[in-house]
Parts: sequence; C-alpha cells; structure tokens
Amino acid sequence: MIKKKENQYAFRCLAFVLIMSVCLLLMSGFGNAAEWIGKIGMMVTAVMLIMMGCCFPRCKKGSTLEIGLPWTVQDEENRDATHRFAGTAWVVCGVLALIGINSGNFSAVVVFAVIALLLPVVYSFRMSRKKKR
Repeated sequence: MIKKKENQYAFRCLAFVLIMSVCLLLMSGFGNAAEWIGKIGMMVTAVMLIMMGCCFPRCKKGSTLEIGLPWTVQDEENRDATHRFAGTAWVVCGVLALIGINSGNFSAVVVFAVIALLLPVVYSFRMSRKKKR
C-alpha cells in the first residue's frame, strides 16, 4: 500500500517531468533547438538523480523505490546502510553532473549516472561479504 506522502512525492516528480517536457516542446520551435533540448534533457536527468538520492535514505522496506539486490533483501542492516550510502552517492553524482553540464561536458551525466548506479551495488556487496566472514 502506497502511503499518502509517497504518492504526493511521485505526483510532484511526474508533474516536474511533464512541465519540463512541455518546455522542451516549446523550445523546439526556436532556432538552434537541438543544443538547448540536449542541455535541458541532461539537466533534468541530473536533477532527477538528486531528487531520487534524497528519497533513498527515507524509503521503507518493500517500497517502490528500493535497491532490491539479493543480499540487501536478506539483511535489514545491509539494506539500511546501502540506502543511506546510495542517497549520498546519487546526490553527489547529480551535483557533479550539473557542474559538468555547465562546463560544457555533456557526457558527464552519463558517466555520473553509471557511477551512481554502480557505487551502491559495490558497497552493498562488500558489506555482505564482510559480514559473512
């Protein structure tokens, strides 16, 4: 059962993405639209990394936004620690991606998104291996 607060947050995220999509469509009518659309799309992705990173530490077990690796599902302590670490990692990677976009490096979003995905997996796996010893 989705709680009211989670439902409101999901609605806000959906509204944000919808507004950004409308802005992209409106901007496509202007000159040199491809550059603007690419830059705004990358910024939306970086902001979504930051927003999801803020949600990870607060998500409960069995929620929609959860890191469901086999070793995190089995151990509650590992799950909580992984979600706290993932939240921090995603926010930091999102901010670094925004900085990269502003400096003109558009591949920064892809690089930092992959890093944000892999860091919690590696952290969780190492934590589960350490606990088994």
